[in-house]
Amino acid sequence: MKGVTERKRVEVAAARLAAIVESSDDAVIGKDLSGVVTSWNAGAEKNFGYTAEEMIGRPIGLLIPIERQHEGTDILQRVRRGESVRHFDTVRLRKDGTRIDVSITVSAIKDATGTTIGASKVARDITERKRAEEARRESEDRMRLATEATGVGIWEWNVTTNQIRWDAQMFRIYGIAPTPDGFVPYAAWSGVVLPEDLPEQEKILRETAQRLGRGSREFRIRRTTDGEGRTIQAVETVRPDAEGKPQWVVGTNLDITEQKKAEKVVRESETRYRTLFGCAPDGIVIANPQGFYLDANASVCDMLGFTREQIIRLHSSDIVAPEETVEIEPALRAINADSFYRRQWKFKRKDGSNFAAEVIATTMPDGNILAMIRDITERKRAEDKINRLNAELERRVAERTAQLETANKELEAFSYSVSHDLRAPLRAVDGFSQAVIEDFGAVLPEEGRRQLGVIRQSAQRMGQLIDDLLAFARLGRQELNRRTIDTEALVKAVLSEMGSPWPERRVEVRIGRLPASVGDLALLKQVWINLLSNALKYSRKRDQAVIEIGSVEIGGEPAFFVRDNGAGFDLRYAGKLFGVFQRLHRLDEFEGTGVGLAIVQRIVQRHGGRVWAEAAVERGATFFFTLESEKAS
Repeated sequence: MKGVTERKRVEVAAARLAAIVESSDDAVIGKDLSGVVTSWNAGAEKNFGYTAEEMIGRPIGLLIPIERQHEGTDILQRVRRGESVRHFDTVRLRKDGTRIDVSITVSAIKDATGTTIGASKVARDITERKRAEEARRESEDRMRLATEATGVGIWEWNVTTNQIRWDAQMFRIYGIAPTPDGFVPYAAWSGVVLPEDLPEQEKILRETAQRLGRGSREFRIRRTTDGEGRTIQAVETVRPDAEGKPQWVVGTNLDITEQKKAEKVVRESETRYRTLFGCAPDGIVIANPQGFYLDANASVCDMLGFTREQIIRLHSSDIVAPEETVEIEPALRAINADSFYRRQWKFKRKDGSNFAAEVIATTMPDGNILAMIRDITERKRAEDKINRLNAELERRVAERTAQLETANKELEAFSYSVSHDLRAPLRAVDGFSQAVIEDFGAVLPEEGRRQLGVIRQSAQRMGQLIDDLLAFARLGRQELNRRTIDTEALVKAVLSEMGSPWPERRVEVRIGRLPASVGDLALLKQVWINLLSNALKYSRKRDQAVIEIGSVEIGGEPAFFVRDNGAGFDLRYAGKLFGVFQRLHRLDEFEGTGVGLAIVQRIVQRHGGRVWAEAAVERGATFFFTLESEKAS
């Protein structure tokens, strides 16, 4: 009978325990020594989302994240040794894959002989607790960082004992060495406050404490460390004791010296802005992004005939000419998108008259639009006048060009006619002079033969002058046939064609680097012929004539040169070098018509280049020329 009663008591206790386990909000899980689930209560289903049918017979590892699988192995090993695991905080997986924070307690289950046959695991969801702890830590961190980052100091004042307690930031603000416990004597604070501010501050503190209220004030201090004056903003509130009497005044201090300086700068800047805004000769308006006016200066009011109060009730489309209103919306989009806008508009005054204005607009940091309006009526009139004058000038230029073309054609015809008409008598003079010498030279006196020789030379020189002058005139009309030219080959061909006009002379020709050039082959050939002929001519009095041909870099472009060791010239007269019929040497010293260098200059200029010379008397001369680069052409 006693055995039956004991068994019933055990059964009742077991039933009660099972009911407690089943009704628990905690997950109560049974598992064998291999980690397979043997029991699963309602709390486990609630916390992990699996039903008992889904989990019993499956490994407990389903609930453990991959990176924490070692925890399950460690716990099973401890259970097999008969040990328990208590209040182990970790992370486990729900059926939907989400993670929850849990606190786990695992106890070994033993049979009557004391052999471990399984384990009982209780898992409590501590997600909310973790969140609360994290929130508290974050709050504390934010408070600490806020006081450090913003420079806010926190203080407490015991109304009864007159004790003051500061945090570390307060000591930094006042420039006072911190105390170990944070307490400072009342005199430490009052001794730093400027004497003229102290009575008012003490009065405010007393009144705040008496009414159990909240106060805000500003005062000035002279910092202990450097004696620098600073402005402090203080905010405080009263914390009463159990009986409702004031006990502690708790507050903050913030050094607002720089803020005060900035506010002063802003005020001064605002004053300057308002002065400039009001006195600017151009009209200035401020509009919102939709085009409604928010402000306008006096100049724009005078310009449009509206008062400021009238303008700030208008839209941009209300002050432009009717035909311009369709352009308002595109203009606003452009300004809001690109932040800078410029355009000429036709505006409409209050009386209905129109005027031209230039608008420059930009977006401001607050998103509104700042626009400057400049009346350009007079400028438009001036532009119209200039356009009319330009049109008249172009008409006159066209007329003069036509007249010049006609004159040039007439001059060209005249030149060829003169050339033809002059050549015939010159040939007759030359021919008959030669005939007289040949037929009657024996009976003529020596002076007569000499004078006939002079007549022949003069006639021949006149013929050469006519040929050179016509060649020079043709250069301005000849079309350029540009091509890439092997300069070195061209120079060698010119030297070969020229041969040796004075075979008895010793002439050394040195050819240096000659890069390719771009131009008209025939004309550039004439340049080299003229320059080389001059070099040979003016160096003929030297026992050993030296002619150097090459190029140098000037401004990144090649400049070709021909250098000789001949007679040279005085650079003071270099301005005459390239003039037609201009000569720096007497005809009896060196022959020539004075047209060769003029032809060189004309050809080089037509190729977009320039020509110049360097020389000294009896020390030779160097002639340089450049051509327009291939990139430029």
